[in-house]
Amino acid sequence: MQRREAYATTGTRMAVRFFGGFDFETKDAHNRLPARHRLHKGVPMGGDLKDAPKGKAPTFLVAALKDRSAPTSTVTRS
Repeated sequence: MQRREAYATTGTRMAVRFFGGFDFETKDAHNRLPARHRLHKGVPMGGDLKDAPKGKAPTFLVAALKDRSAPTSTVTRS
């Protein structure tokens, strides 16, 4: 709670990491180690984005890992 990285779910307990930054690329979303490679490009949920480069808008990246005890389900993208 002190790091402001709190969220709530109902049902299974998935692990969620949320990052904000100015230099995220599409390939960053496919990395299996979110914290190791994302912290040098941004800040975790609850952090403060500072020193925005002129003319750049922030981008956000979410990494989620399902609960091992949860049944496998299909995700549909539209």
